Amino acid sequence: MYDMMKSNIRDVSEAYMCSSCGACSAICPVDAIGFKFTNIGRLYADVDNKKCINCGLCRKVCPSLDVQNIHSTFDDAYLGEIKDIFVGRCSDERLFHNAQSGGACTATLKYLFTTGKIDAAIVCGMNAGNPPVVSARIITASDNLEKIQKSCYTPVELLSILKKIKDFKSVAVVGLPCQIQGIESLMKMNRFNNVNYRLGLICDRTLSNTIMEVFGSLSHMSPDYFVVWRHKLLIFNNLCLQYQAAPVSVSSAENKVRIYPNTYRFLLKDFFTAPRCWVCYDKLNTFADIVYGDPWLMSDVDEENGSSLVITRTPKGKTIIDEMMKSDELTLSPRPIEQLLKGQHIEHRKTQMAVYSRAIHSLPVTIDSYLYRQQTNRDVPSNEIKEASQMLDRFRLRENMSKGQIIRLAKVHIYKHLFMAKLHIPGIIRRIKNIINR
Repeated sequence: MYDMMKSNIRDVSEAYMCSSCGACSAICPVDAIGFKFTNIGRLYADVDNKKCINCGLCRKVCPSLDVQNIHSTFDDAYLGEIKDIFVGRCSDERLFHNAQSGGACTATLKYLFTTGKIDAAIVCGMNAGNPPVVSARIITASDNLEKIQKSCYTPVELLSILKKIKDFKSVAVVGLPCQIQGIESLMKMNRFNNVNYRLGLICDRTLSNTIMEVFGSLSHMSPDYFVVWRHKLLIFNNLCLQYQAAPVSVSSAENKVRIYPNTYRFLLKDFFTAPRCWVCYDKLNTFADIVYGDPWLMSDVDEENGSSLVITRTPKGKTIIDEMMKSDELTLSPRPIEQLLKGQHIEHRKTQMAVYSRAIHSLPVTIDSYLYRQQTNRDVPSNEIKEASQMLDRFRLRENMSKGQIIRLAKVHIYKHLFMAKLHIPGIIRRIKNIINR
């Protein structure tokens, strides 16, 4: 319910429930809303009370507050509306080999530009820096699309840049679920109606920004470097590192490269997950026209070179993908919904929502939001809620540390788990031998 007593979204940030989508900044008529990083790299909306005119527009478009009631749009909020489910790749060899997976999302942007369906697109990309800088940007042509390929995995207030699109006729937005939700809320307010295409990315949590500095510290890259979180087909020591276990790569401006097994990223995932991500149900980006991701646990996937999962959700999205398949821009084949549910762990997501939507009540500040009332029909053991609350508390404690302390603690976290894994390997081998010898 819309709280008339509040005039801006400061309380959303204080409650750790800001998704940093940028919708509030996009609609603010006096530019009173900016974004700040905490030491751990959580990005949140910050309100300048001297500029704020108490219009309340930011609250009306905040997906976490849901004044527009968008989260009751679908009968099944976790799935949304699905037309088709495909797996495959783009035909453009340059885009495919530079892609994180099968290149389908970038190929769609190229198609929209070349067919004149859009004259601009909002995307995010990473520039080398110390630390690297992930930012929103507007592109106006299909040239050099490879520069914005691959996922960034760290937060960016993507929708803030919508203020700059008024002179374009037709715009596509490539965004995470929270960002596409922000677009939905803004368009419910009849704003930014020149956004005609929503290209959504599957998201299993955004990692707080300081994780990039952990990898920078591990690799001793200086002064500037950038991170590729899943670097497929990377030639390293005369080996081609394949899509199935694509590593993290850290590259310097002098083209020095360090690589780390994807185990490192997985070990740090919980460490750098902010509370808001733990209570996001929308992994599959239900408000997009077309959704792209990795086809985990699905059949006939190119485990060496990479494949894309493509989901069409709206008639507009289905038409685009059908046209691209007909013109051989994409080579795709259908998959059953059961493979999608299994590969994306949707049942696990529902359990996570049941646990964490209860656990976030333990945070110091709460707001009136659907986020606290998810999966209420599921019984959850009290010990799981307690463990989730402790996870949230650990994040808050780390956030109050200095950045140097956070980086050192993250590195210790990696080394500790790798050491314990090594200790377990001989025991596992012994148990296997005992079973064989029985």
